[in-house]
Amino acid sequence: MWRRLLIIPLMIVFYACATPKAAPSLSLQYTSTSRSQGNNIALMMTTPSYTGSPQVRYDANKEIGPDDTIPYIYASDYSGRLQNFIQQDLEKIFIAKGYTLARRSDVPPENPSPDRQKIDLLVITTFDFGPDIINSQRVLRYPTGSTLIMNEGTLALTGGITITFADPLTKKAIIVKKVDMASINADIPIEYEDQTDAEYKFTELINKIYPRLLGKIEKSINTEEILAGLNNFKILREKSQPIP
Repeated sequence: MWRRLLIIPLMIVFYACATPKAAPSLSLQYTSTSRSQGNNIALMMTTPSYTGSPQVRYDANKEIGPDDTIPYIYASDYSGRLQNFIQQDLEKIFIAKGYTLARRSDVPPENPSPDRQKIDLLVITTFDFGPDIINSQRVLRYPTGSTLIMNEGTLALTGGITITFADPLTKKAIIVKKVDMASINADIPIEYEDQTDAEYKFTELINKIYPRLLGKIEKSINTEEILAGLNNFKILREKSQPIP
Protein backbone atom coordinates (compact mmCIF):
# COMPACT_ATOMS: atom_id res chain seq x y z
CA MET A 1 0.00 0.00 0.00
CA TRP A 2 2.84 2.41 0.86
CA ARG A 3 4.39 1.69 -2.52
CA ARG A 4 1.10 2.65 -4.15
CA LEU A 5 0.84 5.88 -2.17
CA LEU A 6 4.37 6.83 -3.18
CA ILE A 7 3.63 6.12 -6.84
CA ILE A 8 0.54 8.37 -6.97
CA PRO A 9 2.46 11.72 -6.82
CA LEU A 10 4.83 10.46 -9.53
CA MET A 11 1.90 9.48 -11.72
CA ILE A 12 0.36 12.94 -11.27
CA VAL A 13 3.59 14.53 -12.51
CA PHE A 14 3.69 12.07 -15.40
CA TYR A 15 0.14 12.87 -16.54
CA ALA A 16 0.82 16.61 -16.25
CA CYS A 17 3.90 16.34 -18.44
CA ALA A 18 2.68 13.73 -20.91
CA THR A 19 -0.65 15.22 -21.89
CA PRO A 20 -1.02 18.20 -24.26
CA LYS A 21 -4.13 19.41 -22.43
CA ALA A 22 -2.97 21.49 -19.48
CA ALA A 23 -5.15 21.22 -16.40
CA PRO A 24 -6.78 24.48 -15.28
CA SER A 25 -5.26 26.07 -12.22
CA LEU A 26 -7.20 26.39 -9.01
CA SER A 27 -8.76 29.86 -9.11
CA LEU A 28 -10.94 30.57 -6.09
CA GLN A 29 -12.57 33.96 -6.47
CA TYR A 30 -15.46 35.63 -4.68
CA THR A 31 -16.62 39.21 -4.33
CA SER A 32 -18.91 40.13 -1.45
CA THR A 33 -22.18 41.82 -2.39
CA SER A 34 -22.98 43.06 1.14
CA ARG A 35 -23.03 46.71 2.11
CA SER A 36 -21.99 47.69 5.62
CA GLN A 37 -24.88 48.67 7.87
CA GLY A 38 -22.74 48.79 10.98
CA ASN A 39 -23.34 46.87 14.20
CA ASN A 40 -21.72 46.43 17.58
CA ILE A 41 -20.91 42.72 17.23
CA ALA A 42 -17.26 41.77 17.68
CA LEU A 43 -16.17 38.46 16.15
CA MET A 44 -13.07 36.35 16.40
CA MET A 45 -12.58 33.76 13.65
CA THR A 46 -10.76 30.50 14.05
CA THR A 47 -8.88 29.14 11.05
CA PRO A 48 -11.22 26.98 8.94
CA SER A 49 -10.64 23.30 9.58
CA TYR A 50 -10.85 20.57 6.96
CA THR A 51 -12.46 17.53 8.61
CA GLY A 52 -12.91 15.31 5.55
CA SER A 53 -10.77 12.37 4.56
CA PRO A 54 -10.69 11.68 0.80
CA GLN A 55 -9.99 8.01 0.43
CA VAL A 56 -7.29 6.71 -1.89
CA ARG A 57 -8.72 3.27 -2.53
CA TYR A 58 -6.14 0.49 -2.43
CA ASP A 59 -6.72 -2.27 -4.94
CA ALA A 60 -3.76 -4.40 -5.96
CA ASN A 61 -5.69 -5.60 -9.00
CA LYS A 62 -6.04 -2.18 -10.62
CA GLU A 63 -3.77 0.49 -11.98
CA ILE A 64 -3.71 4.02 -10.59
CA GLY A 65 -6.62 6.08 -11.90
CA PRO A 66 -8.58 9.28 -11.19
CA ASP A 67 -10.12 7.71 -8.08
CA ASP A 68 -6.55 7.63 -6.70
CA THR A 69 -4.99 10.83 -8.04
CA ILE A 70 -7.88 13.24 -7.49
CA PRO A 71 -8.36 12.41 -3.76
CA TYR A 72 -4.58 12.70 -3.35
CA ILE A 73 -4.44 16.11 -5.04
CA TYR A 74 -7.40 17.29 -2.99
CA ALA A 75 -6.05 16.13 0.38
CA SER A 76 -2.45 17.24 -0.19
CA ASP A 77 -3.06 20.55 -1.98
CA TYR A 78 -6.60 21.76 -2.67
CA SER A 79 -8.03 21.37 0.84
CA GLY A 80 -5.27 23.52 2.36
CA ARG A 81 -5.74 26.23 -0.26
CA LEU A 82 -9.50 26.14 0.30
CA GLN A 83 -8.89 26.74 4.01
CA ASN A 84 -6.94 29.90 3.24
CA PHE A 85 -9.41 31.28 0.68
CA ILE A 86 -12.46 30.53 2.84
CA GLN A 87 -10.77 32.33 5.74
CA GLN A 88 -9.97 35.41 3.65
CA ASP A 89 -13.40 35.61 2.01
CA LEU A 90 -15.33 35.09 5.24
CA GLU A 91 -13.36 37.96 6.78
CA LYS A 92 -14.31 40.16 3.81
CA ILE A 93 -17.97 39.15 4.15
CA PHE A 94 -18.10 39.97 7.85
CA ILE A 95 -16.35 43.30 7.34
CA ALA A 96 -18.74 44.14 4.48
CA LYS A 97 -21.66 43.37 6.79
CA GLY A 98 -20.31 45.75 9.43
CA TYR A 99 -18.88 43.35 12.01
CA THR A 100 -15.73 44.06 13.98
CA LEU A 101 -13.06 41.39 13.64
CA ALA A 102 -10.46 40.71 16.29
CA ARG A 103 -7.14 39.37 15.18
CA ARG A 104 -6.63 35.78 16.26
CA SER A 105 -3.35 36.76 17.90
CA ASP A 106 -5.30 39.19 20.11
CA VAL A 107 -7.19 36.34 21.77
CA PRO A 108 -4.90 33.46 22.66
CA PRO A 109 -6.91 30.22 23.08
CA GLU A 110 -5.00 29.25 26.21
CA ASN A 111 -6.07 32.49 27.90
CA PRO A 112 -9.88 32.69 27.63
CA SER A 113 -10.21 35.50 30.15
CA PRO A 114 -10.25 38.46 30.18
CA ASP A 115 -9.30 38.74 26.48
CA ARG A 116 -12.20 36.70 25.17
CA GLN A 117 -14.63 38.81 27.15
CA LYS A 118 -13.95 41.52 24.56
CA ILE A 119 -15.39 39.21 21.88
CA ASP A 120 -19.12 38.70 21.39
CA LEU A 121 -18.90 35.58 19.25
CA LEU A 122 -16.35 33.03 18.18
CA VAL A 123 -16.74 31.92 14.54
CA ILE A 124 -15.75 28.27 14.05
CA THR A 125 -15.68 27.01 10.45
CA THR A 126 -15.31 23.39 9.40
CA PHE A 127 -15.77 21.74 6.02
CA ASP A 128 -15.74 18.13 4.88
CA PHE A 129 -16.76 18.43 1.24
CA GLY A 130 -14.51 16.58 -1.17
CA PRO A 131 -14.30 14.46 -4.31
CA ASP A 132 -16.66 11.58 -4.99
CA ILE A 133 -15.18 9.59 -7.89
CA ILE A 134 -16.73 6.54 -9.54
CA ASN A 135 -14.19 5.14 -11.98
CA SER A 136 -14.36 2.30 -14.47
CA GLN A 137 -10.99 1.03 -15.67
CA ARG A 138 -9.86 -1.21 -18.50
CA VAL A 139 -6.25 -2.36 -18.76
CA LEU A 140 -4.86 -3.84 -21.97
CA ARG A 141 -1.51 -5.62 -21.69
CA TYR A 142 0.24 -6.34 -24.98
CA PRO A 143 2.76 -9.13 -25.69
CA THR A 144 5.35 -6.44 -26.35
CA GLY A 145 5.16 -5.48 -22.67
CA SER A 146 3.34 -2.18 -23.19
CA THR A 147 0.17 -1.40 -21.26
CA LEU A 148 -2.83 0.72 -22.20
CA ILE A 149 -4.89 2.05 -19.28
CA MET A 150 -8.36 3.41 -20.02
CA ASN A 151 -10.40 5.23 -17.38
CA GLU A 152 -13.87 6.67 -17.56
CA GLY A 153 -16.50 7.53 -15.00
CA THR A 154 -18.10 10.34 -13.04
CA LEU A 155 -17.00 12.87 -10.46
CA ALA A 156 -18.80 15.15 -8.03
CA LEU A 157 -18.38 16.97 -4.73
CA THR A 158 -20.17 15.72 -1.64
CA GLY A 159 -20.23 16.94 1.95
CA GLY A 160 -20.62 20.51 3.16
CA ILE A 161 -19.44 23.40 5.28
CA THR A 162 -20.53 24.42 8.77
CA ILE A 163 -20.12 27.84 10.35
CA THR A 164 -20.78 27.97 14.09
CA PHE A 165 -21.24 31.23 15.99
CA ALA A 166 -20.26 30.25 19.51
CA ASP A 167 -19.85 31.75 22.96
CA PRO A 168 -16.14 32.73 23.14
CA LEU A 169 -15.76 31.55 26.76
CA THR A 170 -17.47 28.17 26.60
CA LYS A 171 -17.48 27.55 22.81
CA LYS A 172 -21.13 26.59 23.15
CA ALA A 173 -22.94 26.95 19.81
CA ILE A 174 -25.42 29.83 19.55
CA ILE A 175 -26.12 29.96 15.79
CA VAL A 176 -25.14 27.23 13.31
CA LYS A 177 -25.15 27.67 9.53
CA LYS A 178 -24.69 24.73 7.17
CA VAL A 179 -24.37 24.60 3.40
CA ASP A 180 -24.12 21.24 1.65
CA MET A 181 -22.92 20.51 -1.84
CA ALA A 182 -26.36 19.31 -2.95
CA SER A 183 -27.81 22.78 -2.35
CA ILE A 184 -25.47 24.26 -4.99
CA ASN A 185 -25.72 21.28 -7.39
CA ALA A 186 -22.09 20.25 -6.85
CA ASP A 187 -23.14 16.66 -6.15
CA ILE A 188 -24.51 16.12 -9.67
CA PRO A 189 -22.18 13.58 -11.37
CA ILE A 190 -20.02 14.90 -14.21
CA GLU A 191 -18.78 12.40 -16.79
CA TYR A 192 -15.13 12.19 -17.79
CA GLU A 193 -13.45 10.21 -20.57
CA ASP A 194 -9.91 9.66 -19.32
CA GLN A 195 -7.43 10.49 -16.57
CA THR A 196 -6.59 13.97 -17.85
CA ASP A 197 -10.22 14.83 -18.53
CA ALA A 198 -11.13 13.81 -14.96
CA GLU A 199 -8.49 16.01 -13.33
CA TYR A 200 -9.34 18.90 -15.65
CA LYS A 201 -13.07 18.72 -14.93
CA PHE A 202 -12.55 18.32 -11.18
CA THR A 203 -10.52 21.53 -10.97
CA GLU A 204 -13.11 23.28 -13.13
CA LEU A 205 -15.83 22.07 -10.75
CA ILE A 206 -14.02 23.49 -7.70
CA ASN A 207 -13.55 26.85 -9.45
CA LYS A 208 -17.21 26.90 -10.50
CA ILE A 209 -18.82 25.99 -7.17
CA TYR A 210 -16.61 28.14 -4.92
CA PRO A 211 -18.39 31.48 -5.61
CA ARG A 212 -21.75 29.71 -5.32
CA LEU A 213 -20.71 28.34 -1.95
CA LEU A 214 -19.53 31.68 -0.57
CA GLY A 215 -22.58 33.43 -2.00
CA LYS A 216 -24.91 31.05 -0.19
CA ILE A 217 -22.94 31.45 3.03
CA GLU A 218 -23.12 35.24 2.74
CA LYS A 219 -26.90 35.18 2.25
CA SER A 220 -27.31 32.90 5.26
CA ILE A 221 -25.55 35.29 7.65
CA ASN A 222 -28.35 37.44 9.03
CA THR A 223 -27.31 40.09 11.55
CA GLU A 224 -30.77 40.33 13.14
CA GLU A 225 -30.82 36.56 13.68
CA ILE A 226 -27.34 36.64 15.19
CA LEU A 227 -28.25 39.54 17.50
CA ALA A 228 -31.37 37.72 18.66
CA GLY A 229 -29.44 34.51 19.27
CA LEU A 230 -26.73 36.37 21.14
CA ASN A 231 -29.23 38.22 23.34
CA ASN A 232 -31.15 35.03 24.11
CA PHE A 233 -27.94 33.27 25.04
CA LYS A 234 -26.92 36.11 27.37
CA ILE A 235 -30.35 36.02 29.07
CA LEU A 236 -30.14 32.26 29.60
CA ARG A 237 -26.58 32.56 30.89
CA GLU A 238 -27.59 35.26 33.39
CA LYS A 239 -30.52 33.16 34.60
CA SER A 240 -28.24 30.20 35.17
CA GLN A 241 -25.86 32.23 37.35
CA PRO A 242 -26.25 31.55 41.09
CA ILE A 243 -27.65 34.43 43.15
CA PRO A 244 -24.82 35.91 45.26
